[in-house]
Amino acid sequence: MTVAWPNSAGHATQIAAEAVTEGAALVVAMGGDGIVHHVAQPLVGTRTALGIIPVGTTNVVARLFGIPMRATAALKLLATNHLEIPSPVLRTVASGPNGEEIRYGVFSMGMGVDSEVVVRAEAEPYRKYTFGSIHYARTAIGTVWSDLRHKKDTLTVRAGDRSVQGIGVMAQIHPVFTYFGRVPLTLDPEVPDPLSVLVIRAIPIRRAPAVLWGAMRGELAHVPGMELLRHPEVRIETTKGPIAAQIDGEVIRAIDHATVTVIPEGLRIAAPQPSRR
Repeated sequence: MTVAWPNSAGHATQIAAEAVTEGAALVVAMGGDGIVHHVAQPLVGTRTALGIIPVGTTNVVARLFGIPMRATAALKLLATNHLEIPSPVLRTVASGPNGEEIRYGVFSMGMGVDSEVVVRAEAEPYRKYTFGSIHYARTAIGTVWSDLRHKKDTLTVRAGDRSVQGIGVMAQIHPVFTYFGRVPLTLDPEVPDPLSVLVIRAIPIRRAPAVLWGAMRGELAHVPGMELLRHPEVRIETTKGPIAAQIDGEVIRAIDHATVTVIPEGLRIAAPQPSRR
């Protein structure tokens, strides 16, 4: 066993890539969803599995796969009787003034409203580390209240022969999509096959309670102002210049357009058992 302490997100990816090259069977990310995201990048499409010791603020991936929230219990799982579960991965090809970038998402991708909430939450790291999921919920409500309710269309989302304009988009490959801790917010009542994309066309303030209630009941697609697209490939274009995107809560800035697809079994994740996903 080799232990390494990365000094940046890029360094974490580099360490993981070197481990894959050296034939490691398991690479473990100890941290939150950010470090999990960066460690996972070079593991996609390989036989090297991803292990997780959750010590972050929300730990979405750990919750999705039933990984124990206590670090000691997660470590014991990895050292004893874990299973390597194949998991789908979002493949996002993002293009903008800074060129093209391919990034893999372990659980989410979003642009517009979704990424603006993440950008604002990340701008207050002390609150993020102190309050975790409560901080994300507070930021989401504040963002909608302050200016997103007045925002006009900023995105065009195309899936097959359908085209929808809106102010935000959220892509889902697992039954649950949430930054809010144990609250299992759901975009789509059906399991994504392989990809569900929610286009947010508008968020009038009077609809805010319906949005929250719909998310908790798995009925967001039926809330006025929302539209659900199911297709293996989605193309997103901005209509008013480059904006930010988020993948697994990690922000990518200055994006003009993005193409999102799914790699069905792109990543192997060390977890207790499939039934707890």
